[in-house]
Amino acid sequence: MAWPTGSIPVLPLKNTVIFPTVSQVIKVGRDKSLKAIDKALRNDDWIVTVTQKNPDVESRLAEDFFTVGTLCKIESIKKLSDGSQQVVVRGIKRVRISLVEDAKVEYFQTSLIPVDEVNDLDLQTEKSLVKSLLELSEELFQSQESNREVLRSVSHVLELGHLIAAQLDLKPAIKQGLLEIDSLKNRTLEILKVMSEYKANIDVQNEIRNKLYNKFGQNQRQQILREQLRVIKEELGESSEDSAEGNYQEKIKGKNLPTEAHKLAMMQ
Repeated sequence: MAWPTGSIPVLPLKNTVIFPTVSQVIKVGRDKSLKAIDKALRNDDWIVTVTQKNPDVESRLAEDFFTVGTLCKIESIKKLSDGSQQVVVRGIKRVRISLVEDAKVEYFQTSLIPVDEVNDLDLQTEKSLVKSLLELSEELFQSQESNREVLRSVSHVLELGHLIAAQLDLKPAIKQGLLEIDSLKNRTLEILKVMSEYKANIDVQNEIRNKLYNKFGQNQRQQILREQLRVIKEELGESSEDSAEGNYQEKIKGKNLPTEAHKLAMMQ
C-alpha cells in the first residue's frame, strides 16, 4: 500500500485510541474535527488519529496530544441530526506525528513518520502467544460470541493483539501505552498482562456482586416469610385463647404452605 505524502489532516480523540487493523466508530462534533474530516474526504480518505493526554480538557496545543498515533482510512460517514457525524475509521499503521495547526483552515495537520513493528518473535513463540491470547479472550468475552468468532478467525499475533486491546474497556492512557510499544514480543506480553489484570478485576467484582446478591436475597426471603407468617397467625387467631401450641400446630398442618414458610411457622 502506498502511503500518503505531504500534510495529512489530524482527528484528535478524547477517550479513544485507534489500533492498526481495527475499524471503529467515532462521533465527531468539534468544529476543527469536522473540518479535518472534510479535508480527508478530499485527500483519498486518509486521516491520522491521535489521542489527548487529558480527556477532561479542551486541548488546543500540540503538546496536549501524544506523539504516536494511527494512520487511518475513513470507511463511512453518517451525518447526525445534531450536526455531528458518525465516522467509521480503519486503522492502517502506527505513525509518529508532529502536529502543526494551520491558522487558515483551523485544524491540525501532520507529516507522516511511519513506526515499523519490531518483529522479534520466532514461530514457536508466536504460536504460544496466540494460544494464550485466544484462551484469555474466551474467558473475557464469554457473553460476546460475535467478538469471540472474530478473534478465532485471526492467527497473526499482531492483528490479534490489536483487536483484543481495542475491545478491552481500558483507560485511554493504558491503550496508548500499548500502541507505543515497538517490540511485537513485548507488546503482546504487555497485552497478556493487562488482560490478566482485567480478568482478575472482573472476578473480584463478580464475587462482591454475588455476595451482595446472596445477602440481600436471603434477607428478602426472610422478610417475605415473616410477612407470610404474620398473615397465617392472623388467620389462625393466634392471639385468642384457642391458640395453644398443640392447637396452633394442628392448624398449621392443615395449611398448604411453602416448605420454608411451614418450617418457620412450626418454629414459632
